[in-house]
Amino acid sequence: MGNFIIYNTEGYILRTGSCPDSMIKNQIVDGEFVISGEADQETQKIVNHLVFDKTQTEIDEYRLTRQHMKRLYFTGVENDKELNQIISDHFYALIDVVQWRVENYALLRKAFYPPIDNFNDAQVKKKHTDKYGVEGADQEELYLIECEAVKLRFPKE
Repeated sequence: MGNFIIYNTEGYILRTGSCPDSMIKNQIVDGEFVISGEADQETQKIVNHLVFDKTQTEIDEYRLTRQHMKRLYFTGVENDKELNQIISDHFYALIDVVQWRVENYALLRKAFYPPIDNFNDAQVKKKHTDKYGVEGADQEELYLIECEAVKLRFPKE
């Protein structure tokens, strides 16, 4: 059994693993290269078929790329300070939080808008004013006010 490192022409480590020595060459496809050994994708790279440590800038770029692929988790009830901290923590404090919020306003709006069920319920009540009076209209107005607050909190630019 042997450990292997598969990398591309830029020296980025694509994957690592272990298999019988006779099968190591079978682990690659066109444009990939393999060497024996162990390495860490986050902190190391391949230069001239040897493992080297990445610079801190290279590590930061790798982390950001990986984090952009992961879903940022928030519940939709956080205040601005809490939300900013979540964003900062998710990206290892390597991005401008305000800029990220602007670029991702649609994602934030979707998470923070009130449930659409509130609007649907208001429509039913409005249809049956004999039973609910003005409750439906009031509920609809509150829903629209809450939506407008979200739009103002997360502007397009």
